[in-house]
Amino acid sequence: MADFELVHELEQLRQKVRYYEEQVKPLAERELQRIREEQAKAYKLTDSQREIMLVRLAEVDQEEDIKNTALQVASELRANEKRYVEPSMGNGAKRKPTQKGGYEAGQKAFNRLANNDRYAKKVTSIKVPNKPAPTQGKRNGLLGRVFGRKEDY
Repeated sequence: MADFELVHELEQLRQKVRYYEEQVKPLAERELQRIREEQAKAYKLTDSQREIMLVRLAEVDQEEDIKNTALQVASELRANEKRYVEPSMGNGAKRKPTQKGGYEAGQKAFNRLANNDRYAKKVTSIKVPNKPAPTQGKRNGLLGRVFGRKEDY
């Protein structure tokens, strides 16, 4: 009799397993798939990123784990995105160029004018006195320093 009861109990367990596999398991899978898609849509991702997330979420079988994995995958995908970087952030660290003297600036201006086709025939030389510009005299201030006095010409 004990064997008959064990066989009967075993048959009942097999029927429960069959019912689970045929009825409950597909419903649970559909519900998990709905949760996966819901989590994939919850984050603003592109279509390709959403596909990557769904592939990663397909490996997970519990609702809490799906939510945690979705958050982790979304943060990884966003970390790989190229973001706009303010271009002026590193511009202040450059060193300042050295100041040029008046002779160097004048020489550069002369070369620029002499090599320009428009002025090449007109400009052949610039006479510059060998004396530095005086700071006193009839032309004081900026004009006197730049152009010198009239007597120097």
